[in-house]
Amino acid sequence: MQFYFARKFFSYRQRKYFPSILIIIDYKDLQLMIRKHCRLNNQNRNKFFFFLLHYLLITDIHCRCFNKCLLISSIVIALLTIGVITTVVVISLVKAETKRKVTTTGRMKTFLFIYIIIYCYGKLVVLRWNTTGITIIGVSGISGNTSNLLFEPWDLAMDWSNAIYVTEIRNNRVQKFSLNSKTGITVAGLANLTGCSSLKCLKSPLGIIVDDNKNLYISDRDNDRVVYWSNGASIGTLYAGTGSTSLTALDEPYGLAHDSSSNKIYIADFFNHRIVHRSSTNSSINVIVAGGNGNGTNGSQLLLPNAIHYDAFMKSLLIVNTGSHNVVRWTLGANNWTLAGGGTTGAGSTPFHLKSPTDVTLDPMGNMYVVDRNNHRIQFFSSGQLNGTTIAGVTGVSGDNTTLFNFPASMILDNQLNLYVVDRYNHRVQKFIRY
Repeated sequence: MQFYFARKFFSYRQRKYFPSILIIIDYKDLQLMIRKHCRLNNQNRNKFFFFLLHYLLITDIHCRCFNKCLLISSIVIALLTIGVITTVVVISLVKAETKRKVTTTGRMKTFLFIYIIIYCYGKLVVLRWNTTGITIIGVSGISGNTSNLLFEPWDLAMDWSNAIYVTEIRNNRVQKFSLNSKTGITVAGLANLTGCSSLKCLKSPLGIIVDDNKNLYISDRDNDRVVYWSNGASIGTLYAGTGSTSLTALDEPYGLAHDSSSNKIYIADFFNHRIVHRSSTNSSINVIVAGGNGNGTNGSQLLLPNAIHYDAFMKSLLIVNTGSHNVVRWTLGANNWTLAGGGTTGAGSTPFHLKSPTDVTLDPMGNMYVVDRNNHRIQFFSSGQLNGTTIAGVTGVSGDNTTLFNFPASMILDNQLNLYVVDRYNHRVQKFIRY
């Protein structure tokens, strides 16, 4: 079962360029709002109810089993009918009984009833992806430095217009590919592909973040720094990795994660076996938020952390602990991690194990996706589960056809939960469509 919603146009920064007054979004966006609502205090709930009123329900049901569909859809329609009737009655009473004070918040709560029903039934959705990938960037098995080729791509990011940014280790650049375009433009690094220590250059760039204004944060690995590259600029600005002491230096930064509420950029400091962010009071100082206790496998240590995902709802970081072949969750302010995926006894190829993973992300429902690099696959972990399911690639088999990877490096999900995977040694980006 899938639910879709049309919402009125808001002047959000990342949507202000849309000409239409209606935007279609997936029901999962609404789940995010409801999850967030549960954390709101009483003072902020009124704003949330007003926000929900801008949503108009449209239902589209897809099930394999007709009888199940009929039953579920009947229940949903019945509940929605009750909700709508209740809403109409409340509004009528408000209009008719002018002397009676019915608060706006009360009317909003009637609407919220409908959306909570939808949220519960949304859990019945089965997430599936086509296992045949579509090459949207690069040419399979061919490396190069022209505008349509990649050379050992590593990470990717997507902006609000669905343009994709790709870091290339061997070409020392970041390429931007507009929606449906296979020809990129260089937006960071030198056009002649030279790697150097000047802020005009990148040298084996890895992790990348794009903000709402299309500014970039880039892990400049071989220069041991993170650079900020404003939209349209021809030179970067040093963001982190400013000195030579343990609190100012980085040792080959890899993945990045962004907390938009605090505007903190979390950095996977690979060979320092820790996660840091820049101090808000002294921009040259790195604040350690996870690890930093030497390399190791106990609960207070990290071992070659490669990538990070910030989970705003859990106030925690999901950390790809590459050297330990697992993914761990580190709650901000805690002194140790809990296991989120993979084992604690080394590498493996079973549904429970990982082998040198390199990236992680979550969907709005809390399901986890992991790039299991040395197993040449993408693993899906249902929320709270430790046994994974392969949704792309074939375990232990590398190749360059449409169903295989050759050491995948990173991935992202778009707002429809289509999957995009950087296939490093095939020099391409593959798209796997959700259906």
